[in-house]
Amino acid sequence: MSRSQLDPFIPQSMEVPAERTRVELIVKTLALHLAVISSAGHLTSLQNQSRRHSRATLWQLAWLIAVPTYPIATLVDRSIRCARMMRKEGRQSVSLGYCLGAVSGMHAEKRLVVAGGEEHVESVPLIEVRVGDVRSIRQARDWVWIGRMVILLALMTQSVATLVLSGRRLNAEQLCEIDIRNAMMALGGLFVQLISAFILLRNERWEFIPGIEHAGPSIGISHGEDLGIVATVLITLSTMVNSWYFRFHMKDTYAQVLKKGDEQLYTFPRGLRALDFGTEQRAPYLRLYHGRTNLPNFYWLIWPLLLYPAHQTGHLLALLISTFLSSSFVVEELVSRTFSTWKDPIAEKLYVF
Repeated sequence: MSRSQLDPFIPQSMEVPAERTRVELIVKTLALHLAVISSAGHLTSLQNQSRRHSRATLWQLAWLIAVPTYPIATLVDRSIRCARMMRKEGRQSVSLGYCLGAVSGMHAEKRLVVAGGEEHVESVPLIEVRVGDVRSIRQARDWVWIGRMVILLALMTQSVATLVLSGRRLNAEQLCEIDIRNAMMALGGLFVQLISAFILLRNERWEFIPGIEHAGPSIGISHGEDLGIVATVLITLSTMVNSWYFRFHMKDTYAQVLKKGDEQLYTFPRGLRALDFGTEQRAPYLRLYHGRTNLPNFYWLIWPLLLYPAHQTGHLLALLISTFLSSSFVVEELVSRTFSTWKDPIAEKLYVF
C-alpha cells in the first residue's frame, strides 16, 4: 500500500516514487553474477573441455569476475593467433570451419588407453593443434540441444535487458558504481552467451584423427588460457578504464559555468545543457575546479601500471589487482549507502537483474 493511500492528506500526484533498497540491489547483483558465471561454465561444457582443464576453468571464471570483459580479450587473442596461423600455413590449408572452431575456443578430443586397458579422454585447445591432425563431427539436434538453446535465449534476454536499463539510468543521470559494474558484467555475460549460441548452432565436436599424436604442449592447465600480448593489453586497459581513477576522476573535477551579466553558477554537465549558447549576451565562462580526494590520484595510477607486468609474471598478483580495482569501490558504495535509490519504472514491471 502506497503512502498516498495510508495518508489521505497526501495527494495522488505527490506520491513518493518507489526507491530501490540496498538489499534489493545486492540480491539482483548476486543473481546477475551467478547467471553470468553459470553461462561461462556452460560455455566450457560446449567447448568440450575435459576434467584435466578444471583448474584452468576456475581461473577463467575468476578472471571473468575480476574483469567482466575477459571473454572479449580471449576471443581477440584467439582471432589474432588464428590469423597468424593462416599467414604461416597458407589460406588454402586452413579451413574456415577450423578457424571458427579455434576462435570460439573449441577443444579437440584425444582418446588414450591407460594402464589396464581403460580408455581415457583428454582435450586440447583447437588453436594449439595442427589443422591436418583433427576432424570435425556433426552432432544430432535432440531435446538436450533444444533445452540448451532455450536457456541461452532466456539468459541473453536478461543480459540485454540489464544493458538497456543501465542505458536508461545513464540517460537519467542516475548511474552509480554498482550499476556500471552490473552493466559490464552483463556485457561480458552477453558475449559468453553469444559464443555459446554460435557453438550450439554449428553443433559439432572436434577429435584427433586416429593414429595422430599431438606433440605440442597443451595450454591452460594451470592458469587458464596462455594469453598473448594483445589480450593482456586489452585486459589491462579494460581494468584501467573500469577502475575508479580512470572512470570517476571527473567526480573530483567539476566545472562551474558563470553566465555573463549575473552571478548564477551552473554545474557541469547539466549547466551546459541549460544554457543558451546561441545568445551572445548569455555566453558563459567555463571554469574548471579540482576537488580533493582522500588518496592522491598518483597512487591510484600506480595500481593499473603494475597490472601489466604483474600479468606477465604472476597470474595471482594480476588477478588480485584486477579484483581490487574493479570491486573495491562497489563494496564501498554499498556499505556507505551512497548509491542512487532511483528505481526505473520499467524495472518494477519486469524481472530484470
